[in-house]
Amino acid sequence: GMDGKPVGTSFTIGDAQKVLRLSSQIGINPFKGYRISVMDRKNWYLIRRYALACEGTFVVRSNGVIAGADRYIRADHVRVHIPTGLGTRHRAIARVTKVTRAVGVVVSESDRQVRVFKDGRLITTIDPFGKEWAETNASL
Repeated sequence: GMDGKPVGTSFTIGDAQKVLRLSSQIGINPFKGYRISVMDRKNWYLIRRYALACEGTFVVRSNGVIAGADRYIRADHVRVHIPTGLGTRHRAIARVTKVTRAVGVVVSESDRQVRVFKDGRLITTIDPFGKEWAETNASL
């Protein structure tokens, strides 16, 4: 989070062109025209600042470059089964990973867990404070 306050966000990694086709821009894409990589630690503060302002998903290319930010996932037609209690961010990420080759990550503001989705399923939950990983269904 920022300044000790939890921040919720989501992002997809890989298959960026298809994810972009299955999503629409909510607000301004602050990364358009720039090659900002999540692999470069000096960009992490900037990315976290935008995660505070953006409700939508970050779309990250396989090479780590951000292709889009603040994207609304339009995959309502896709059926997924996720654990009870997870919200719309989790459902949207699960749906888009079911119909693309992308891996999705959701950082939950409410319980501070990091959940990884692939093929429409929750595969891993990470407790960043407890340093515990709970592998759910499959390996990355």
